[in-house]
Amino acid sequence: MTRLGGEAAISRSVVDPADSIRLAAELAQERHVTVELQRAILPLHDGPFGLPGLRAVVRYLPASRDSRVGGDWYITAEMPGGHVLLAIGDVGGHGLAAAAGMARLRGALAGLAITGSPPQRLLGWLNDLVHHVDPDQATSVALAAGDLLLLYSDGLVERRDRPLEAGLATLTQAAAGIGDPERVITAVLAALGSTDPEDDTCLVALQVL
Repeated sequence: MTRLGGEAAISRSVVDPADSIRLAAELAQERHVTVELQRAILPLHDGPFGLPGLRAVVRYLPASRDSRVGGDWYITAEMPGGHVLLAIGDVGGHGLAAAAGMARLRGALAGLAITGSPPQRLLGWLNDLVHHVDPDQATSVALAAGDLLLLYSDGLVERRDRPLEAGLATLTQAAAGIGDPERVITAVLAALGSTDPEDDTCLVALQVL
């Protein structure tokens, strides 16, 4: 601050209102494109729906902060020969880049699955594609009638203020003994409280009929 003629001369930066309006319009347009892309690629279901030998329920909970769109994705699709493709994943980040990454991975897995290759082979190919996880980490579990499978992204159990093990323990306790897909999602969400405000959360529950 400099004294000039007995008055205080203070330098202030002036923000052009037109620049602010233009920036807000650009952000709104990006969000619109991102949301429409997500809706086109990731169709959601309002209630339970059927797959061969399965009754499925899906919940997609976007990150609450700024209503940002993230990269969580899933596939529940009937494949040739009566098989069912089930997968859930998460691309880091939010916005158009995350939605585009989600589209690439989901589309790649759907295309690879048409080959009829076993799940461990599909996972290996997908891991090779993203250069992330060693293909030897794929695994398989046999399911029987009455079993319930719950797939979820990390936004359900991860929080900055608690260990991951605590979230997993709460999830296990809440889901124990529940065989209905709708009830298990309700119970898990109630037990874990609000979802992560910094990450999307996607849950897919399936009951083997």
